[in-house]
Amino acid sequence: MYLAASEYYKAAGPAADFLKNSLLYLTYTPLATIPIEQQQELAAAVSLAAVRGEGIYNFGELLQHPVLIKLHNTPNQYLSDLLRAFNDGNLKEYRAICGAHPEELSKSEAFLSQKIRIMALIEMIFKKESHSRPVSFEEIARTCDLDILQVEHLVMKSFSLGVLKGDIDEVAQTVRVKWVQPRVLDVKQLTSVNTRLSAWSKQVESGAVYLQSNAPELLSMHV
Repeated sequence: MYLAASEYYKAAGPAADFLKNSLLYLTYTPLATIPIEQQQELAAAVSLAAVRGEGIYNFGELLQHPVLIKLHNTPNQYLSDLLRAFNDGNLKEYRAICGAHPEELSKSEAFLSQKIRIMALIEMIFKKESHSRPVSFEEIARTCDLDILQVEHLVMKSFSLGVLKGDIDEVAQTVRVKWVQPRVLDVKQLTSVNTRLSAWSKQVESGAVYLQSNAPELLSMHV
C-alpha cells in the first residue's frame, strides 16, 4: 500500500506526500528484502524530494534511516551530503555541492537558496540560549549570508511557513523568536541540547544556593 502511494506521489506530487509514504514503506519493509538497486534509487529520490519539497524543513528522520547509507560511494552520494547540509543549515557545504553538480540542482537554485538560508536561521536560533534573544538583523544577515535589507523578508517567510514564531522589531532591527519547529535531532544536535541543559541546571543550582544564603525564608515558604 505504502509503496503504491509512494510511486503515485513521486509521479504526481506533492513531494511531502511522496516522502511520507516512502518513509512508511521503509518502516514496514526490511531493507534486506528490497533489491540494492531499488534501495539506491529510493534513497536518491527521497533525498531529492526532501530538499526540493515545499514545506519540508525537518530532515532528521530521513537522515537516521539506514537506506541513505546505500548512496555512499555511488554517483548519488552528493544527495545524502546535500540533505545533511540542509539539516545543518551549512551554506558553505551546500554551495560546494551545488558547484559540483550544477546540472542536477540549477533548476531549483532560487528555491534551494532560500530554503538553505531558512535552515541556517533555524539552526542559529536552535543553538542560542533563551537569554541570548532577541537576535539582531545584523547577526541574521551574517549567518545567512544576506544583505541586511533582505533579513526581514527571510524572517517573515520563516514565520509564514510555521517553522519559527516570534516578533520583528523594525525600529530596533531585531527579531525575538518564541518558538522553533520541533525536529528529529542527530547526535551532534543532541549533544548541544545536553550541554545547554547542563548549563541551565548549574544556573538553577547556583540560584538556589544564592537564595538559601541570602533569603532562606523564600525557600522555606515552599517546603
